[in-house]
Amino acid sequence: LLKQHEIAHSNVRKFQKQQKARHATKFTKIIRYQPGPFKVHKCLDKRAYVLHNQFGQSLKEVVHADQLKPYLSRLEPLKITNFTMDNQQVALLKLDLIMVGLYPIQPIEYPYLPNETWYEAMIKVYNATQRASQQKQRINALVYAFYMGKLIESSVTPRTKWMEFVRQKFILNEKFIYNGVTRVYQLFLTNPDQIYYTQEITFRKIAHLNNRQFKEMCEFKESSKRNFEI
Repeated sequence: LLKQHEIAHSNVRKFQKQQKARHATKFTKIIRYQPGPFKVHKCLDKRAYVLHNQFGQSLKEVVHADQLKPYLSRLEPLKITNFTMDNQQVALLKLDLIMVGLYPIQPIEYPYLPNETWYEAMIKVYNATQRASQQKQRINALVYAFYMGKLIESSVTPRTKWMEFVRQKFILNEKFIYNGVTRVYQLFLTNPDQIYYTQEITFRKIAHLNNRQFKEMCEFKESSKRNFEI
């Protein structure tokens, strides 16, 4: 009887591994053919959900609660990890703020139109930031993050407006994203073209700076600006 119990238990573990592998494969296919991010469209019960992507397309299969998180959080650089910036790394980021380029730049256009609503524009620039980050396009991700920060800061109540968007899009790690895009906007507000000449700065690094380090970067930028003024 004990041996039969061990065999049954082994079969259960084997089945669970197969199901996990099957779901991982299915999720990879969904990422490839149905771009996210996804949001909850309908709750069938406490454990099953119907999801839509940003184009309003439904996933063919119902997603269970224990599988929900990967669908709602799709931007790899925005996943919070144990990551800190030391003084040497911050010093390299500071140099990027005064880096001089010797080549012409090709500005990246806004991913939205001037006549679009704030929400429509934010959806497009948020998705553009996701795609650039997923594809490891550092400059593009920074530029789109700058555009996101610009949209947020253009609101009368930036934080409140952002939280409304977060609730509608089911965005995880929203504080991390908010800090990143608003900091990128503040750093390059006076000269957005400087983004194109950076070599070390990434969205992840800016978002991971603590308050003291970010203040140091802002002060370094201002002091450098005064030193170069004639």
